Amino acid sequence: LNGKKTRINSFNSRKVVTGLVVNQWVNLSRQKRRTIRALFHKATTAPEKFVDRLDEMRGHVAFLNMVTSERNNAAIARYKQVIEVVSLASQSEAD
Repeated sequence: LNGKKTRINSFNSRKVVTGLVVNQWVNLSRQKRRTIRALFHKATTAPEKFVDRLDEMRGHVAFLNMVTSERNNAAIARYKQVIEVVSLASQSEAD
């Protein structure tokens, strides 16, 4: 074993592998989840400002769906609704 790559964690510490927390189940870190939630909250308050970040928002939803699909169904559904609102704002902006 490579000593530089091996870590011994206690039972109650956060175990991170390639940016994902793998304690009881695979999940995003709390900071990443809060950042994504804040992005979508800001997009609900001012959807016209997030038209240029629509692809980024879709990527976040796809990543959440891949990592935590069965546990975050409600959040993913809300985020998809926000994407709909932002995409409608982009269509009205084009008119």
